[in-house]
Amino acid sequence: MLKLNACRQTSSATARGLDYAAALKTCPVVIVESHDRKLSCDKEMKEVLRKAGDSQVTETYIEAGHSYSDRGIALQAAIVQWLATLFPLAPK
Repeated sequence: MLKLNACRQTSSATARGLDYAAALKTCPVVIVESHDRKLSCDKEMKEVLRKAGDSQVTETYIEAGHSYSDRGIALQAAIVQWLATLFPLAPK
């Protein structure tokens, strides 16, 4: 099973979640990044998932702090755009 080592010290919850890369490899995943202390962990998460065989990893960067408090609409838009790739609207 693939695990992240570099991020293990920054957040045990994050590291525990990444222990499941093999289970997530068939799932669509969106990683929303901002310029905070977790950026390198986000990048590493993407690589771990790709190495596990996940071809459905989407990475989005939003210039914001960790809470996205001043970028809430941009965060919502990023999620809606990602969901639209999973569930495209049928032509009318």
